[in-house]
Amino acid sequence: MVSGACTRDVQEAGTALDIDPLFAAWDRDETPGCAVGLVRGGEPLLVRCYGMADLEHGVQITPDTVFDIGSTSKQFTAACILLLAREGRLSLDDDVRKYVSRLPDFGPTITVRHLVHHTSGLRDYLALTVLAGRRLENDYSEEEVVDLLSRQRRLDFRPGTRFGYSNSGYFLLGEIVRTVAGSSLRSFSEERIFGPLGMTHTRFRDDFKELIPGRAASYSPAADGRGFHDALSLWDVVGDGAVFTTVGDLAIWDRQFYDCDLPGGADFVAQLCEPGRLASGKPLDYAFGLMLSSHRGCRTVQHGGSWAGFRAQVMRFPDQHVTAIVLANVVTLDPSARATELAELALGDALEPIAIGTGTQPGEAPAPLVPGAYCDRAATRIIEVVEADGAANACLGGQVFPLAPAGGGRYRVGEVGIELEVAGPDAVRLRSAALNELHRRTTGDRPSGDALGAYEGAYRSPELDVTYTVYRDGGALHARPGYGQPLELRPAGGDLFDAGFPVLRFRRREGRVVGFVLGAGRAASIRFSRVTRGRQPVTPPFLSRNRAV
Repeated sequence: MVSGACTRDVQEAGTALDIDPLFAAWDRDETPGCAVGLVRGGEPLLVRCYGMADLEHGVQITPDTVFDIGSTSKQFTAACILLLAREGRLSLDDDVRKYVSRLPDFGPTITVRHLVHHTSGLRDYLALTVLAGRRLENDYSEEEVVDLLSRQRRLDFRPGTRFGYSNSGYFLLGEIVRTVAGSSLRSFSEERIFGPLGMTHTRFRDDFKELIPGRAASYSPAADGRGFHDALSLWDVVGDGAVFTTVGDLAIWDRQFYDCDLPGGADFVAQLCEPGRLASGKPLDYAFGLMLSSHRGCRTVQHGGSWAGFRAQVMRFPDQHVTAIVLANVVTLDPSARATELAELALGDALEPIAIGTGTQPGEAPAPLVPGAYCDRAATRIIEVVEADGAANACLGGQVFPLAPAGGGRYRVGEVGIELEVAGPDAVRLRSAALNELHRRTTGDRPSGDALGAYEGAYRSPELDVTYTVYRDGGALHARPGYGQPLELRPAGGDLFDAGFPVLRFRRREGRVVGFVLGAGRAASIRFSRVTRGRQPVTPPFLSRNRAV
């Protein structure tokens, strides 16, 4: 056990919270772990640490350990944009192309406000990078990301008509800060936010080669289940992520939501928490890099983050002035679940009781879930429901998760914060903090054997600047994006195939396959045209120019 060496408790009225059981699995000197903070009105009530910051060198996590907080960083990018807007140096309703001229003219105007609230329709550049057959572990420059976005010819939807979480928007916000302020996002945020507030351990890391004192390493479980592997990232693109910070610095930031020292004070904070709206006037559950929700009758303002092996959650209960912070360096720790449990311990009677009947009661039959493949309307995600040994499971993103009845026709998908809800005999709804998608059961025969030969060939996408080679191997259909790792294409009905992360829907003309449309979560409708037919030579992946060495 290592937590005792780095525990700091400041309890009100002598009250002690027993939070150790929540983190017992990581309270060992042979595992990564987390730093945990419970804050009231910006003042730490409790800070505890579990597990190791660096397994190779035997370094424990301490209150001063620095973590990458992934998308939790977005609120700082949004705060920089808001500072510039309040000073009149930009307008939230400006055309983004005023500041990033290389972005294509998609027809309808994309505004800065659209980027802030994820209503731009821009495809997610991280999804595009993976679909192009490139590894996220590689080193990419901001120029390369702009190049990738400049090749796109379509939006996922008309700006302002939908919410579609996209890292591209916040990357572009970082570029806008650079253009307007004349300095990098890192420099501007340090000058205007982190420095004045005394957040001395916090920065946007825009150079992956930089040494950061006290930084935690990031880990994922080893494939054989024995120990852990490094979860590497050579990433130095900022805006959508890449803030490195500590629990203590985030407590300083939390204080601003009750007693703001930044220009504009309470008005600035109120605007930061103001929800966006669609063109129809419908309010969103997303403000300036902050998600707005509720838990057991109490309002929440929060944002999670994940990158490489890092996981983070800052969950604020503004009416109670209580915030739970969980910063982890291992992919298997769910910071949102742990932050919720931590807050529940602190809030106690302030929370509404759990409603009776929200879970499946003894003897109650769960709503029937019909086995089969279910696909969303944009063909970006397939979830397959299968039965094995009398139990229901879901295959999603190439992984199999157990389904546990949660009452009301809902099923929990493993422990990944996703629920599946029966929406009719042939439809399910996939729900999470950022998802609310209707999926319909696919139709049509599933081709196999020689019928798969009709799909073999080479397919080209100018938007991704990549050629996919589709070929049969071992009785299954595969696709290799450029020199990337091959993807197994699992038939899902008709010309629809599930590759785990992407979905391919082949297109036909007069019965012959002429191309396919590729989609994956936050990037839809990427068109590939067939350039050759039949079996193509497959280049081994070790020749890839994109492979990290």
